[in-house]
Amino acid sequence: MKTKYISILMIGLFGVIVPFSPSYSQVRAGAGYLKILPGARQYGVAGTIAGALDYTDSFYGNPAATGFLREWQWSASYTNWISDIYNASFLYGQRIRTPWSQRTKLILGINYLNIPEFDSSNELTPPVSGNELLVTSSMGQPINFLTQNLSLGLNFKYYYSELAQFNANSWILDLGLLYRTPNIQLFKTENGLLDYLIISSGIAVNNIGKPITYISEGTPLPRTIRAGVALNLGSHRGLQMNLSTDYRQFRDENGYFSIGSELSWRQLISFRWGYSLEDNLLKHFIFGASLRLDDTFISEKSFLPGRNNALRLDFAANQGNDFVNSPYHGSLSHHPIAPEHFKIIAPAMGQLIDSDSVTLRWETSIDADLYDKVNYWLLVDLDSMKLEKIIRIADEDRDRLFSFLENEKLLINLELTQNNYLLANPAGGDYFWSVFAYDRDQHIQFAEINGQKIARFQVATSNPEVIAIEFQPSQWITEDDYQGIIQFQIKNKGKKIARNLSVQIYDSLTDKIKDSFQQTILWEKSISPIRPDRIETYEFEWRTDQPGFHQITAEITDNLNKNVIHQFHNRFFTIPKGKMSSPDTVIVLKLTNITYELPFVGKIFFDSSSAVVKKEFIREWLIEPPMVSLAKQLKKHPDLKISLQGTVDPNSGENDVQLAEDRAKAVRDSLNRLGVNMNQMELLPGNMLPIRNLPSNPEDARWILEERRRVDITTDEKAEEILFSPNQTGYNERLEMPVKFHSTITSAVNILIGAMSFETDNFADTLDIQKWLLKKSLADTLQWQPSLNNLISDDDQVEKNIQYQFTLKDSLGRQFKTAPGQVYLKTQKIMRERMYFGIAKFALAEPFYNFYWQNLIERLPDLLTDPQKRVRFLGHACAIGSEPINLRLSQKRAELFHQRFISDVKTQCPELYDQIKGRIDPPEAFGETKPFFFRRPNGDTVILGDNTKPLGRQLNRRVMVLFYKVQ
Repeated sequence: MKTKYISILMIGLFGVIVPFSPSYSQVRAGAGYLKILPGARQYGVAGTIAGALDYTDSFYGNPAATGFLREWQWSASYTNWISDIYNASFLYGQRIRTPWSQRTKLILGINYLNIPEFDSSNELTPPVSGNELLVTSSMGQPINFLTQNLSLGLNFKYYYSELAQFNANSWILDLGLLYRTPNIQLFKTENGLLDYLIISSGIAVNNIGKPITYISEGTPLPRTIRAGVALNLGSHRGLQMNLSTDYRQFRDENGYFSIGSELSWRQLISFRWGYSLEDNLLKHFIFGASLRLDDTFISEKSFLPGRNNALRLDFAANQGNDFVNSPYHGSLSHHPIAPEHFKIIAPAMGQLIDSDSVTLRWETSIDADLYDKVNYWLLVDLDSMKLEKIIRIADEDRDRLFSFLENEKLLINLELTQNNYLLANPAGGDYFWSVFAYDRDQHIQFAEINGQKIARFQVATSNPEVIAIEFQPSQWITEDDYQGIIQFQIKNKGKKIARNLSVQIYDSLTDKIKDSFQQTILWEKSISPIRPDRIETYEFEWRTDQPGFHQITAEITDNLNKNVIHQFHNRFFTIPKGKMSSPDTVIVLKLTNITYELPFVGKIFFDSSSAVVKKEFIREWLIEPPMVSLAKQLKKHPDLKISLQGTVDPNSGENDVQLAEDRAKAVRDSLNRLGVNMNQMELLPGNMLPIRNLPSNPEDARWILEERRRVDITTDEKAEEILFSPNQTGYNERLEMPVKFHSTITSAVNILIGAMSFETDNFADTLDIQKWLLKKSLADTLQWQPSLNNLISDDDQVEKNIQYQFTLKDSLGRQFKTAPGQVYLKTQKIMRERMYFGIAKFALAEPFYNFYWQNLIERLPDLLTDPQKRVRFLGHACAIGSEPINLRLSQKRAELFHQRFISDVKTQCPELYDQIKGRIDPPEAFGETKPFFFRRPNGDTVILGDNTKPLGRQLNRRVMVLFYKVQ
């Protein structure tokens, strides 16, 4: 009888979980084994897992649950149905990283059903056995680009069924979606039941695949549609309650609802029940319980459950009936309860940070416990040993860790709720940092990068330095305080942009003995940011009124903390200062005009046996040559004529009259070349003079012979006064004057080269200066004597603007110059004196020409113009003869002219005599002691009355009328 009941139960069970062979019970959809799900916990709530969260085996019902499961887990389940029929399963799940997500979950599960041999025909047929195998791979993925609270899942299954001598297999696909709300804060109660609310809902389609075929006909798979909602209430350390409901509908069957509930205390002990409206051999109620052990209740150093892990034992039993004893289910699962592993994102290991801030970022870590919460603890310091110590403490005793952190001084020791931290304005250097996630049970999970718990990054330092200070001296010598341009360069030798900087430039006059400086600020400015390895150049005007050796110091200051970052200096000499000046107008040429009223001496003297006219008569003489003066008069009076008679001197060895005539022709031709018409000149027959007794003095004899070799120029008495009257002859003396420049230029170093340049449009000159070389002071007067030949204009005068400039080169090789200046060069004309004298005949006191007497009367206006002016007659003689004779002869000449002058005044101008008689001094004689001369303005004496020459001796036989003032 017992065997009969067992056979009936097995047949009924097979109607639920497996299809029969076509010859017996193949009705509607087959593969009933696919309708039941493994896992004791889900059985305890009547399989309401379509919308459930944190149920280990729930992915069999809704693949999307895989996306919300723990970081890893394994679970083994066993179900005993009736007699020896059992169902065993094992699964392992693991979070994997994919190119699109860090939280892709993958689960592999094996589910096996064994049916031992049985005979339901009372030994009419051979006994049969069966087994079912389901291999499942599940992948779940939160859809992060929409929300992390929505998960999509996919199951890919292989199903194999064997019954007696028949078998079949199929590849199957499940799809599912699951959504959960975030933890909704309600209100706190003593037992913590209603601290949080989480609502979840899901939908899935299971068993999509081709029909299975045992013999010849295919049987559809029990495609299933599931939808469910779960309500979760509770708190982490108090009570938790779950209410869930599902709707299921199998292919070719009516749908039905199930409800379930679970009540837990601190997740340690749980009780659950469920009620299913499914119509099968079992009753509708199901009951279950579980015990979860974790490192809170068992030492974390034990093998199971292990640190940060939990071990759960689940039991469930279906309500039995009169035909079937209650099936029971058991599960053992192992999973982590600490925050999930997570990685450091940025900065990368060893990354160089060159910005003003750095954001520390790490992946989000979660805790799969529904009512738990994850925070982060960030540790940053420049000393990696401190972080290693903290990690070591965390490995040894996590309870000690938090108390230790409360007192540990780090650069950053901070609790955070977000997965990033902005480190603003970090100082340069190597930074070490670590971050760990911890939950409400103080389970700890350190973030890792490249397998290490301590990350390192380097904050680039800005290292601005002044690398050069240069002085570009002004080329101009001025009197102001401007020295030139100071140029300096700043280079950022660091790896970070240098910001918030200012530069101060100081000037110090160096005392070489004391080496002490009194600083004066020259320039100050905030500067723009400087990129790494970039060189920025700045410049400013250097002004100082203190000549000498200066130290220029540049300081870079951090504007934020006012610290001096870098200092650099260089030393320079100031440039020469002062000026080179001259008056606006300078007289560089004095033209002194001396006017002489020289009577014409109608005698042209020749060398012995020569008919060549000497140069002093026609070209070269200190004053106007006699024949030039005569030619002017003849050209002025073309109606007048002269006679030319040459003489020869037998005493000189001249015995040919033709020589006398040749001499006359030579004078004529010379006058013709000077512009005199040939018709104005008559040649008289040559004259040979008689032999003469010569003085014993050889020199006197020679001089007498010179005056006998001549050409006499004569004219009629009427023309004589015109042609031979005293001719005003001007002597223009050029006195070149230097241009004086006054210098106030001083230099800090010795002068190596100095020069003045002068120029106009068509003139240039340079004056090298020697007296100032290797000296520092140019405070002196400089004289420049211009070469006036290139400056004189057409009227023999200088009237020019000259541009001048002074340049120097100092012992440092620096060159400087003054600004161009101008000086006007001018000529000064001076009328110095006026002389009148008459020529006397040789060895006589009488004048050469009678018209001299009348000319003396014409000099009266010179006396009348100035009542203080006086007149004196001075007699002179040539050097022929003895000095006493010549003195007496000169006395006679002076007296004769003196007496004749008084006589003529009384006769011709009696009314004037009384006015001038008191101003006529007695005559004075000098003999041969004072040859005819005049004195230049510069004091030099010019002798015209050269006694060694015939023309000079003629001028010495003179009476001079001297008009003068008594000083």
